[in-house]
Amino acid sequence: MQKQKVSRKGPPIVRRCLTSLLLLLLVAQCISIVCLLAYGALLIPSAWANNWLKQYEYSGLHLQSDAVSLRVNGDLELHRATVSWADHPNALLSADTIVIHTQLFSNFKFQPSLKSLSLSNGTLFIPSIYSPSGRREPIVKDLSFSVSKLEKSYRVSNFAAVRKTMRLNGEMHLEFDNLRRMKELRPIPIRNFYETIADLLKVDFYTSIFDSPSVYFDLRKSVTDGLLISTQLYSPKVQYNDITGKNFQFSTSLKLQESQIVNAEPLHFSLQHFKSEQSNIQIESVAGLIQECNLGEITKRRWPECTVATTSAKWHEYQISSSKITINPIHYPEIHFIGSVHSDLGSVQLTSTLDAVDLSGTLDARGLVNILPLLPENLRQQIPEYHFSSLPYCRLQLQLANQLKLNRLNYKAKSKNIKLGRIAFDSLNTSGNFDGTTLTVNSLSFDRGEQYFDMNLLWNTKVQSYQSALRGFIIPNEYNEIMPTWWGSIFNDNFVFNSNSLVYGDFLIAGNLEPVTETSFYGSVKGENLSYKSVPIASGSLIFRGRNNYSEINQLRAVSPFGFINGNIQFTQFHDGIQSLASIRYDIDAKLPIKYARKLVSKKIESNFAAFNSEQPATISFNGAQFRESFYPQFQDKGYIHLAIDSNGPVSYWGNPLDYLRFNLTSARDLVSIRELYFGYAKGNGRGGIDILNSKHSPEFCTQLSLKDADYNLALTGINVNNDLHQEIKKTVTKDEQPSSININLHVKGPTNDLYKLKGYGDLTIQDSNLGSIPVLGPLSTLLQDTPLNFTSFNLNKMNGQFSVENEQLNFDRISINGPQSTVTASGTMQLKDYALDMNLGVDLFGNLIRNNNGRATGLQKTIKLLNPLNYLLQFKLTGTLSEQHLQLFYSSDTIFER
Repeated sequence: MQKQKVSRKGPPIVRRCLTSLLLLLLVAQCISIVCLLAYGALLIPSAWANNWLKQYEYSGLHLQSDAVSLRVNGDLELHRATVSWADHPNALLSADTIVIHTQLFSNFKFQPSLKSLSLSNGTLFIPSIYSPSGRREPIVKDLSFSVSKLEKSYRVSNFAAVRKTMRLNGEMHLEFDNLRRMKELRPIPIRNFYETIADLLKVDFYTSIFDSPSVYFDLRKSVTDGLLISTQLYSPKVQYNDITGKNFQFSTSLKLQESQIVNAEPLHFSLQHFKSEQSNIQIESVAGLIQECNLGEITKRRWPECTVATTSAKWHEYQISSSKITINPIHYPEIHFIGSVHSDLGSVQLTSTLDAVDLSGTLDARGLVNILPLLPENLRQQIPEYHFSSLPYCRLQLQLANQLKLNRLNYKAKSKNIKLGRIAFDSLNTSGNFDGTTLTVNSLSFDRGEQYFDMNLLWNTKVQSYQSALRGFIIPNEYNEIMPTWWGSIFNDNFVFNSNSLVYGDFLIAGNLEPVTETSFYGSVKGENLSYKSVPIASGSLIFRGRNNYSEINQLRAVSPFGFINGNIQFTQFHDGIQSLASIRYDIDAKLPIKYARKLVSKKIESNFAAFNSEQPATISFNGAQFRESFYPQFQDKGYIHLAIDSNGPVSYWGNPLDYLRFNLTSARDLVSIRELYFGYAKGNGRGGIDILNSKHSPEFCTQLSLKDADYNLALTGINVNNDLHQEIKKTVTKDEQPSSININLHVKGPTNDLYKLKGYGDLTIQDSNLGSIPVLGPLSTLLQDTPLNFTSFNLNKMNGQFSVENEQLNFDRISINGPQSTVTASGTMQLKDYALDMNLGVDLFGNLIRNNNGRATGLQKTIKLLNPLNYLLQFKLTGTLSEQHLQLFYSSDTIFER
């Protein structure tokens, strides 16, 4: 049988189908080649791709894309991709592009596997159900990252995103003990994730504090350590309310611990140029450290404990070089501080509680610090210039009102070697408080050698009133520069103290400074072993009191080795910028030697004492008023003096000795009046009155004096003028002779600056056995005794006369000098300047023999006298001077006829 041949072509329809299929494959290959050449990728239908991606759904999350393309290298590229959650219709994540990098071959075998994944320009959303605002909103935008699969971990690199103005950059490294297939992985805790994100968004308003901040993080998940996040934040500027700063930096490591984000390492932060306008604080740099931080607690506004260090800070006008403070806001907004502060004022340890909202709270500080600059300005202006050789140790307790305003201050301080002004003190101790209105100084004590000073003070700064008590053992005038002006005006350089001086004072002072300065004070002073105006005072006491412009020394009691001083002194000083008393008033009773008493008054009043001097204590009563007329011309000629003195013994007046002296003196304007003048001179008693006009143009005086029963020889001895002539008549009184005496009455007035122009009159009576030897009659007596008549009985013992003074000469109207037998009459003048004489002398040798017992001549006696030729012959002309006399006998018939 012949074998049948079988055709290899097959049926025609089959061939056609195969041909069409091959053509379609060829076309598809051509299109794919064209796409690859044109776009670099092969487009894949999105429906097919999305169905294929659904098989990789994990924990309800599935990936969808509007367009899918396959690259030449096998990478799968998803365009406009979204990640959705089965429970929420809206996408949780959207991205412009997701690139899935695959590995097609492994060990020379075709085994496709996921190598890495890249996402760009994505947006991560939070569902409305988790969002704090209740709306679906972006968490981050511009999201991009790359995920690489390693042997036992996934690595996320080049992570970048934007949250509002914050830029996020970082990378992640997630380690797993065994990389399982998708179906074998545990469900993703999506709810926990969004709950955590929601917690973060609750504190998201703090991102408004930062200006364009940048955050870098490094997230690592390890099998042993769990989840770790190292993060750094930088912001070129920060601002919160009125607080500003620059170059804020933050770094820490966080970990997930029992579903809570806590820090694994201390949190560090720093800030430069910190400034708060409202609190008036400026800080050059701030660095901080937080040991433990819990994000969940922060969302509840429970801030962690923080330690902050600062450099170059300024609060108000106070410079703080450095500080270190630990802040504990466990009960926020109440924050607790503990730390130290170093500044130009000193160094202190701080403990504080502060309300972060209104910036009020308390502060306790201890350390070496100068607290005086912390006082209000109006108080600091009242404190004298001060210097601490070493800063005082202080303890301060402050209560701060809103915005750190001082509300109350309690303080204690002590220091050594402090200077107030130029006064150095050994130590200072003080305590007190300030309640925002009233400063209370419970005690302010200074020690200075053996001196001490203690003060308390109550000062109302609102109404500028104060009350103070001062006491201590001090030398008062050593503290003038730090005390009120009235203090220095009283305790001036007139007081002199020595090493044995003791002065105790106790004062109460009250007053106010504004709107009108008022001061009231009352105090007592006791002292021993001191001197006032060179007058030694063994012991004394006084009360010192005053109000405003007026002050006085009251109940002055002072005992001197030479007597005592009692009385009152009043002072007036106006608040007009003139550092001088306006007036002083005296009311003094004293018993002192006049040479000391005159030192106690002013220089102007002292001139009234200048002529007097005594050794024994004189009784002095003095009152008057003195005004500083050079500064206050309105008080010109308002001063007055009332002075009463009893010398209680011998006293000298311009060097002339007086047995005693009593008088009352009144001085007002230019007139000085001395009344009830009683004095003893040359064993006699005198009385009278004197008026002195101290006029600048024509000073003059007027006096009326009388002297009775004075010893004539002693009186001449006490006169300093022509002392040589006094020696010529000096003679010892014999037993048979009667004591010499002189009585004189004088009325005279004239200029005080030219005694030669005096005018006045007077009379005198002298009883002395030596009258014949006086300078005027001595030559006459000698002449008569040398004549052949030998008038040995020419002895004179009594003189009566009247005189006047005018035109620089002394006029003798009639002087009668009598003896047992003879009488001499004289008249004429004597010039006061050169003692030139022009006198007529008449001598009646037997004139007193012819008088009866009653001193009158009988008719016979008159006849004998008329016929006596000697009455006409013994007439003389006396010329020359007292020291060079010229006696001339003259006789004329005219004279005889006239007689």
